[in-house]
Order: sequence, then C-alpha cells, then structure tokens
Amino acid sequence: MITHCFPLYNTLCDLGICLEGAAGDAVLAAGEVEARRIDRLLNRYSPVSALSRLSREYRPHVPYAVDGELWGVLAVCERFRQLTGGAFHMATGSISDLWDFGGTAPRRPPPEQLREQVDKVARCRIDMDREKKTISLSEPGILFDLGGAGKGYAVERVAALLQGSGASAGYM
Repeated sequence: MITHCFPLYNTLCDLGICLEGAAGDAVLAAGEVEARRIDRLLNRYSPVSALSRLSREYRPHVPYAVDGELWGVLAVCERFRQLTGGAFHMATGSISDLWDFGGTAPRRPPPEQLREQVDKVARCRIDMDREKKTISLSEPGILFDLGGAGKGYAVERVAALLQGSGASAGYM
C-alpha cells in the first residue's frame, strides 16, 4: 500500500491505495487534485469558491443561478434538511461564525446573539427551482456552510476515482 497525506479542509487528508509504482503515485496525485477541486467549489472561507460567492452575492427573494455541480450538492443538502426537519441545514454559516473558530480568540457567543441567528436560519425559506437551477432565500445575511456534507462529497468523488483506478483497495 502506498499513501499520500496533505493538509486540506482544516485537517489532514490521508489517501492510501493498493497499487504500487508510478500508476499508484499517479492515482494518489489525481486524488489530491480532485479533493482540492472540491475544496475550491465548496469552501465557505475561500472568497473564490462557488459556495462563498453564493453566500456573498444572493439577494433575498431574487433567484440566484447555480452551476451544475454546486447545484447537485445543494439539492442533496436541501433534501437532507427536509428529511431531518431542519436538524441538518446547509445555511448555518452565520451561526458557526458566532464562535469565531477560525479567528484568534474563539468564544462562546451570548445566548441572545445565538438565538437571533438560529431564529433567522430557522425562518429562512429556501426555494430551489430544479428546471432553472436557481436558489432563492427569504432572509438576508444567510451564509452557506456544508460542513461534513461537503467533506463527505469530496470523499465520495475521490473514492470514485480510486475505485476506477484498478487498485485492489484504497481509503481517504
């Protein structure tokens, strides 16, 4: 088994594959390229990602056109939101930001500030037009954060690449 480790998604990604030699090295390199591509699509902290552009550019009640791959990920996330009665929500970035995890002094937010953001996200209506591939939100200041769902999508994409490589086993 050969392995490759690289920092991404605020953690270390570790790829391993049972395919020796140059072919294995090429598959591991392609796996990292694919993981980084998904990060450029879904990273809410990157100003150039499609997801952060959506958070920054949408306007309440105005349909926002979403490209194909991002549309597919958001559609799955919206389905999970519906199935869980809102327990999973793709638009909780404004809630997560209250803790300032990425800043220099993470903190517990005041309860009233937390309640305000939770209420805003809970009352935010998300309308997705499957034919036009647009999304519309009813509230301003909503920030998308796919969290583990985004990482899961990256793992799914990299796993598909590893499975198609001819290797007898692999992991991410």
